[in-house]
Amino acid sequence: MSDCASVPVVFIIGGDDTLVRVSTDESLRAAKERALIDTRNTGRPPDEWEVRDSGGVLLDQDLDVGTYTFNACPDVWRAATDATRLYLTLRLWNPAPLPDPPPPSESVNPLQLHVAEAMAVQDSIQQATAAAIRARGKR
Repeated sequence: MSDCASVPVVFIIGGDDTLVRVSTDESLRAAKERALIDTRNTGRPPDEWEVRDSGGVLLDQDLDVGTYTFNACPDVWRAATDATRLYLTLRLWNPAPLPDPPPPSESVNPLQLHVAEAMAVQDSIQQATAAAIRARGKR
């Protein structure tokens, strides 16, 4: 737990850095929403954004910033390179699984349909070839 009232945090959104001073008793969710507004990334709802640390670990946004062991309290604003860096990315949605397809009709097997189509194409090619040979022989 941090002993300071606020810490500098660099939020990286779409590859762009934005330095924000975040209160240690502020939820990470509120800090994220402020960073999104500051960078005008308001096209998607804030709940669709994840916060990850530099190691790629997904952070719990409901915890206060002071809960995390971000950089120690700076006496002055740190340079952006010294501040804690957090990555905001759009969450990848896991849609509900698709329902199972209906069972194939017992009377028609899909493989049998493909075989029948292939045989019909083969017959057409043989007939066309035979017709071409006959036509050539009449010349």
